[in-house]
Amino acid sequence: MSAHTIMTRLHGRTAAGVPRWAVLAAYATPLLVLPSGLWRIAGFILEVPLLEYGPTPPGEGFDGGWAYILALSVVSEAAAFLTVGLVSQWGEVWPRWIPGWAVAGCRCRPPSSPRASARSS
Repeated sequence: MSAHTIMTRLHGRTAAGVPRWAVLAAYATPLLVLPSGLWRIAGFILEVPLLEYGPTPPGEGFDGGWAYILALSVVSEAAAFLTVGLVSQWGEVWPRWIPGWAVAGCRCRPPSSPRASARSS
């Protein structure tokens, strides 16, 4: 099984007309965000000596600090993964679970360019 087959099964097909550089950039974005999340988790939650503290470590007064750091890392990674939706077919369809927007067969259309809207008015 090739890497292309694995990516197609995991993330769906690439949308029509998307340049290869855009696909590579979309898949690279979550990988570029990953080190900062791992650094946060290692430094603040697991207390790996990556940071140089002053007289007292910064997390002593806040009890929910580990939950905040973990949630921040997960949310930032999930937001970075949404860039894959910009180049995939699943990013062109409104999700059915969004109330009021879910219409069967509704395809998203890219916004028109400023020149096209200026010509029409």
